Amino acid sequence: MLMILSYFKLKDRIKEYGFNDKQAQYTVSRLRRMDKQIKKSFGIWFTKGDLPEYSIENFTVADLINEVKMNPINAFLTLDWLKKEPDTAKKSLLLLKDRVLNSECGDKAADKYKKAPATDLEEDINDLEIDTDDTDND
Repeated sequence: MLMILSYFKLKDRIKEYGFNDKQAQYTVSRLRRMDKQIKKSFGIWFTKGDLPEYSIENFTVADLINEVKMNPINAFLTLDWLKKEPDTAKKSLLLLKDRVLNSECGDKAADKYKKAPATDLEEDINDLEIDTDDTDND
């Protein structure tokens, strides 16, 4: 079964978390490249609001939201990073988590990690396709 998330709905939801138009475009392109399992979990969160309970490198989406003060979009992208580059991602996250926990303004400390790169992006308005079939474990 295939779940299709509208590009425009994705972009609008991303912008609700303070991303500008360019950042939202870039973020949609990053969501498309997520690991299959994480992308499926993202689709469930996007449509039903349910957060996944599994962890990667001892981090869950809820941990990233509650302890590191990430928004849900960045939390899913970070979980993907943890799966693809565990050593680098974990080191960065532990530093960020420590900084956030020791800071009066955790959200400001985390804000710099959601900035899109300065490069120009072509608008790619394709929908996000999520394969919900569990038989293929890419």
